[in-house]
Amino acid sequence: LQDMGASHSSTLVTLHQDVDSCVCVCVCVCFKDQVDTLTFQNHSLRDRAKRCEEALPRSTHEQIWLTYLSTVSLAVGYGSHHVSSALRQLSEENDNLQKYLEKEKEEKKHLSQTNEELLWWLQLNAGVSIILHSTNPSDNYCKICCSNTCSPASGSLTIGC
Repeated sequence: LQDMGASHSSTLVTLHQDVDSCVCVCVCVCFKDQVDTLTFQNHSLRDRAKRCEEALPRSTHEQIWLTYLSTVSLAVGYGSHHVSSALRQLSEENDNLQKYLEKEKEEKKHLSQTNEELLWWLQLNAGVSIILHSTNPSDNYCKICCSNTCSPASGSLTIGC
């Protein structure tokens, strides 16, 4: 019985050692799995951080461009508003000038017609001859003579036609 007790004690100690060793192996395997998982996550995070660091300058550059382009877009929008306002104003001024030009043309036409009628009336009723001094249409001066031939001695009179 003593031998059996000693053998049992020795087997029990061996089993405890085996269990401790198995627990250590299990704990080691479990820790190794955790270490492997954490190592993989660490590498993934490092790769992600590296990609982010590489993308940061591009992103910053893109942000700067986006800010610049939005500012330019606002400026163009602001400028186009002023341009369209100026175009509207110029269009109104052009319309007014066109109306004024038409009015001036009509007045010139009327004055020219009146002038021709007066010259015709003078020639018909007064027995005078009218000689234009210049061939330039802007010189509206003519000489009215009291006879059919004009000469300095015949008492000619220069007036604006």
